[in-house]
Amino acid sequence: MRSAVVSLALVATACYPTLPPHIGEGTDVLRPGGVSVHVAGGAGDFAVKEIATSNYDNIFAVGLEARIRAGIGINSEIGAAFVGGFGTSVAGGDPPFALGGKLSYKWGPLPWLAIVVDAGAMDFAVASVALFSGDLAVITAPYTWANGMQFYVGAKGAFSVPVRAQ
Repeated sequence: MRSAVVSLALVATACYPTLPPHIGEGTDVLRPGGVSVHVAGGAGDFAVKEIATSNYDNIFAVGLEARIRAGIGINSEIGAAFVGGFGTSVAGGDPPFALGGKLSYKWGPLPWLAIVVDAGAMDFAVASVALFSGDLAVITAPYTWANGMQFYVGAKGAFSVPVRAQ
């Protein structure tokens, strides 16, 4: 029986072209009925250009992703994730924040290969932008130790459709 896994990682990003990627995504796939839980958080500081004044303000932002996945057989698993974050205010306005979620499907046809497909949506409150996003990742583990730990690498392609409120 596989126990729940909790991982914590620090990441920083200065833009939102797609929903954030998962942290610690190896090639192993849950067996049927297995469940995993991952939590990742991060923080960063970046400059944002104000449209009205063309000045740059520094913003400190934090984010969180909580994900649950379940094994469904056929070397596959399904999952759902909640993502959110907030930052300090720009020019004395309301602090920006974002909330969203995504669904995922992972297939591991070989012990050293996995394919992950995600689709979801996110809303950026202060910028009045909703974002619909999807991605495809291919992960390979060229080396796996006897205890199950992996050295893995991957490539991810993504698209997003931002919708600005009028």
